[in-house]
Amino acid sequence: MSDDYWNSPDAAIAMGHVGKQAGLREGFQHGRDQGFHEGAAAMQETAATLQQQLDQLAHEKGELQELANGLVMIVTASMAALSTATDAQQAAFAKAYIAKSDETIGQGALRVSPHADSRFAARFPTTTRFVRETLEAVLRAHRLPKT
Repeated sequence: MSDDYWNSPDAAIAMGHVGKQAGLREGFQHGRDQGFHEGAAAMQETAATLQQQLDQLAHEKGELQELANGLVMIVTASMAALSTATDAQQAAFAKAYIAKSDETIGQGALRVSPHADSRFAARFPTTTRFVRETLEAVLRAHRLPKT
């Protein structure tokens, strides 16, 4: 038997184990790196898709805000005209407002009439006050109980 350990079967077995451990570490590192890169790419793709959706929603919000501004302008002009309306015209407004409120609530588009909605009153106090005062004036003129 030779005293040269590195040429012995025991050395070959030991070196095989060392090689396996090195291969395992290298394979594990490669797999981890590959998984990280695939996950990062998927996250970037998802982030880009979400950003496109956010941009679209922001655009739609801007357009809806412009339309809402138009409605506010129409309501303001209508209030100006109704403030000088005759009692009969104010009564016609009140009747149409109540009918439209009932219809819209019945369809589920509103939970409560705008003049009775605290959220509406907080954002549009002048409009809320105008509608309430007009309804009350019509009720007083016709001596009807308040609703």
